[in-house]
Amino acid sequence: IIIENSSSKNIILRLKNFLWINFGLFHSINYCLKLFISKNTERTKKIISQSSVRLIDTFILQNSINEGKYIERNYPGMLKYVKDKDRNSIFFVPHIVAKHKPSDLQKIYESSEENIVYKQDFLKIQDYIYSLLSIIKIHKLNNVPVIFKNFNILPLINEEIAIKKYVKSISGLLNFYFIKRLKKKTVDLKLVLDWFENQHLDKGFNLGVNTFYPNVCHIGYKGYPNTDDYVFFTNPIEFEVINKLIPKTLAIIGEGYKNINKKYCSNQKLLVTGGFRFSDLWDSKRTRDSVPN
Repeated sequence: IIIENSSSKNIILRLKNFLWINFGLFHSINYCLKLFISKNTERTKKIISQSSVRLIDTFILQNSINEGKYIERNYPGMLKYVKDKDRNSIFFVPHIVAKHKPSDLQKIYESSEENIVYKQDFLKIQDYIYSLLSIIKIHKLNNVPVIFKNFNILPLINEEIAIKKYVKSISGLLNFYFIKRLKKKTVDLKLVLDWFENQHLDKGFNLGVNTFYPNVCHIGYKGYPNTDDYVFFTNPIEFEVINKLIPKTLAIIGEGYKNINKKYCSNQKLLVTGGFRFSDLWDSKRTRDSVPN
């Protein structure tokens, strides 16, 4: 396999990159504007008033927008195991991956049984400016080989940085500033649970927690099957741990995933826990009804 970086074949690629970069910059600015105009500081009062907070990272998908309430996908049934007196301290902080209007988010906030906290309610205009400037300042790597499975993947990395840094980096940076703002508001975090896929979202979120709440119980929940062939990037490497991009503990859904998760970082702390997303597999009535006669 040859990874080629030939200037003689570059005209179409440069045009493609130019369009990607300008689209990406527009996307990031538009993303920031949408968050900013949906800000509502009244919604911050509930979490600020709590004496201790357990923060759970999650997602709002299109089905939540359509139904007008938060529909849990990653931790279904989890609150059944929480005592009533502890529920008020649990807040779900979603990354929104659906088409929506500010009124949609307000409706979900008011209609959901769960406590919802939106990041944009805490973010300030300077957080958006600093995030956008940080992306612009990201440069290509120096001409030092990056070897992965005996291949120099430096050209691929530099192409990824040049083309997609605007699209992918902004949400991770804003996650970092969100945690910073929680600290500024003296929100007392006792537990942080990150839905951990080791992507840009996670890196900013976890760096924020490790920077501003270094002593909090900080868990990355990998509530999905984890194979080294397909999603190996979810398994931490020592560089990521050293640079505070990884939760202190990773929660995995089976003993069989221990070796995979320690393959690139043998000191990573692991916790074997349940797979909430697959809890319906243990529903004996549903299993019986689904089996044909």
